[in-house]
Amino acid sequence: MVGYRECITQISRAAINIVQSISHRLDHMNSGIGAQIAVTVFGQDLRELRAAAYDMQSRMQPIPGVVNLQIEPQNEISQIRL
Repeated sequence: MVGYRECITQISRAAINIVQSISHRLDHMNSGIGAQIAVTVFGQDLRELRAAAYDMQSRMQPIPGVVNLQIEPQNEISQIRL
């Protein structure tokens, strides 16, 4: 018998995060992050931050027990500083 996680991970390019909805909402409200463990990187250059995120992801993925490792999508938007 194949479990739900095995079935869902067959979807290409999908970022999977399975949690109970109320637990996820409470965690997100308290921390602003809907994950049990999160790594936050700060900086000025979004491209540099993305590179750091992918580097961390490649280093963390092989760790036993790490599942649903994701990078939060960030979009570049134009802005004017006044």
